[in-house]
Amino acid sequence: DKISHKAQLAGARYNPLFGQVVTACRDSVVKVWSVTTGEKMVEFSQAHGEEEITTITFDQTGRRLLTAGSDGSVKIWNFNVGLCLSTLISNNNAEILTTTTTKDNTVLTGGWSRVVECYHPVDDEYYSAPERSMRGLGHQQDIQCIEIIDTRTVASCSCDGVIIIWSIDHSTLTPSMKIDITEQC
Repeated sequence: DKISHKAQLAGARYNPLFGQVVTACRDSVVKVWSVTTGEKMVEFSQAHGEEEITTITFDQTGRRLLTAGSDGSVKIWNFNVGLCLSTLISNNNAEILTTTTTKDNTVLTGGWSRVVECYHPVDDEYYSAPERSMRGLGHQQDIQCIEIIDTRTVASCSCDGVIIIWSIDHSTLTPSMKIDITEQC
């Protein structure tokens, strides 16, 4: 009986481009599996040093893996060789619970900070410092999920049932609608 990881999984994502499943666990280990054979193809540990991996996702091309850590950092990987290409440093040290990317590979994160942070790509290897949603204009509780609606609109939801629709451009992240589903239940 095979065990994929020794610690709790932080995420598993299928990559159709390479026909692989990538898994990551809380003890900062990432593994790449062949979908056709079930064989482990790559493993790298200490992905976030001593910090836990909290979530994973792919960029829009499917060629890069993003891992988020309990320290608020995001790392961008060539996951087929375990090479860290870039580290995005948050304006705070709060745990990241959700990460996604837009079509232009802007990285959006949310979590314990209760703000959405937005890292814009400068070129293929570097990202700008994060733009932040304003605390008080946004969530009052931890952000659990961020979803892309279209090229300039995203939605975030927090554990208290609040959904915020954001307009995004290269310089600002602006709330355009706030929905409190707890008032509707």
